[in-house]
Amino acid sequence: MRRYGLVVLFVVLVAMFVAGPVLAKKPKPKHPKIGRLEGCIFITNNGDSSTENVKVRNTRAHGYKGKVHFIGQGVDKTSPFTLGSNGTAVVPFLVTDFGTATITVTLSSVPPMSYTMPFTLGSANDVTQTDCTPH
Repeated sequence: MRRYGLVVLFVVLVAMFVAGPVLAKKPKPKHPKIGRLEGCIFITNNGDSSTENVKVRNTRAHGYKGKVHFIGQGVDKTSPFTLGSNGTAVVPFLVTDFGTATITVTLSSVPPMSYTMPFTLGSANDVTQTDCTPH
């Protein structure tokens, strides 16, 4: 009887060793790959002021939250955003002066994604645009 118990134990152990890796589920990656963060700026001329619209896009990160920090032209402001179902958000900043701004976009992903871009608003480009193409 003892020998029979050892044989059963041996068969169970071999089955676990062979079938274990086959039956085990692959673990999901902790942090899904969401691609790259892109952005651009388009202007709305309001007469005595302008709105610099910061467009943010990551087509694989819809629903993710982030923030845009705009500093320059008399503005120092951080605004939150949530990427829509198409992975895009537009964050407007009202400015009253021509000049250069530094715009930092951060996506609250793991790890966080961030980029900084300079933008200069002058009389030549202070014209109303309806959109831009993120890159």
